[in-house]
Amino acid sequence: MKPLFHQFALPSMILASFFAPANAHAATCATSAASLHGWYGMLVTGTTLDAGAKYLVGAILFDGVSGVTGNNVYGGGGFDGAVTGTYAANSDCTLTISMTIGSTAAQVYTVAVKTSNEAVGIEVDSSAVATIDLQAQYATYTPGLNFTASSANGVFTGACYGAAAVATDLNIATFSNGTVNGTDPSNDSGSFLAANNPYTGTYTVNSDGTFSGAVSVDGGTYDFFGVIANGGAELEYFYTPVIPPNNLPGAAVEACVTKL
Repeated sequence: MKPLFHQFALPSMILASFFAPANAHAATCATSAASLHGWYGMLVTGTTLDAGAKYLVGAILFDGVSGVTGNNVYGGGGFDGAVTGTYAANSDCTLTISMTIGSTAAQVYTVAVKTSNEAVGIEVDSSAVATIDLQAQYATYTPGLNFTASSANGVFTGACYGAAAVATDLNIATFSNGTVNGTDPSNDSGSFLAANNPYTGTYTVNSDGTFSGAVSVDGGTYDFFGVIANGGAELEYFYTPVIPPNNLPGAAVEACVTKL
């Protein structure tokens, strides 16, 4: 005859497991470095510690393991820089991304994976208070780059936002094969106009989905820099004024997200 312990040991273990509270087992985090894999359009908006506006937009490649690279990230002053960096999963299911853009100091962001193709987060270093939006440029991971000028074809509409959106508000735009047209409902001083000012300009698209161009409106000129995101269905970009007499780019004044 078997000892009672042996007779009831297994059933007791099963019952203990069945009635154990739900939080008795550590949760498994599904987020890993592989959660970001492929080309993403990036838009950063915020404020630097000296109260200046911060805007970054570009295309970056996550290798699915730990590395971040990219050739074109545009800053609020019009600079264009290559990207190198690393990223890793945290125990709280977020990801920390550290990026060096051009010759600038490393910038660090903590993001949460929102969907299988998007992550959002905040800057956590000491240089700025900013948010970051990452959206996959392709529906699935692809190692190639095949964006062309016609990739930004179609009617994209959406609202601008930013430090001076009330002043410029270039928020209704049509992108079509290298040409952009739109209307500006203000006169760059914040007052509303009865009739919208029309504006027109041109842009070029790089193979990584980044693009740049310029528009003229109400006697002024604005450069803009952006990236194709959300599987080609969305443009993220910002405007920056061209300041005479040297015609150098000024600080960015507003960011826009426009969708098909």
